[in-house]
Amino acid sequence: MSSQRGHAESRNHASYFATCSLRGPALVALFGVSLSMAFGAAIPIEALCDSPGVGQLAWQAALNRDLPLIINVTLLITLLTVAVNSLAGIAAASPRRPA
Repeated sequence: MSSQRGHAESRNHASYFATCSLRGPALVALFGVSLSMAFGAAIPIEALCDSPGVGQLAWQAALNRDLPLIINVTLLITLLTVAVNSLAGIAAASPRRPA
């Protein structure tokens, strides 16, 4: 449709990707927060459905008072969240190249 108006197809793709790259750091940060929320939701869902996973592992560790396992699972999720949020910060601080 845009080629009918005289615009080149490649120019439209470049402008689309340029606008998406501006939203990139926000999407990466959203992924980090969503990862933490997904883990929090996995605990009751895996417990109710009796399916094995990290949520079921954390739930059984809490019931059995297995403190080292609870600490390690919490540390794993925290490190993943911090890593993704750090990548979002680096991506937001990096200089943009003109399209």
